[in-house]
Amino acid sequence: SDTTEVILATTLSDAQQFLRVAYFDAIVIDIDTQAEQSFNLLAFLVKDDLLARIPVILYGNRGLTIAEEQQLQQFEDNLVVKTPSGGEFIFW
Repeated sequence: SDTTEVILATTLSDAQQFLRVAYFDAIVIDIDTQAEQSFNLLAFLVKDDLLARIPVILYGNRGLTIAEEQQLQQFEDNLVVKTPSGGEFIFW
């Protein structure tokens, strides 16, 4: 049977540890909580060839600030941004 397992990492350190020891089909990052750690995790992912291949959904219920939009530009080669009122940002 098909199952889905969800692993919750509440800190950047936890997320990095999980990524070092397990394979993930996808990653969801909540930009609304600890935005700076979210960007640090994106930077961590793109530095590793294998991790950079994992689809990442950058999710938020609010719009991005100008500073956050500027931070996302550093990932523009790997980034598709969808910014309707739902505030969805998709990175891979």
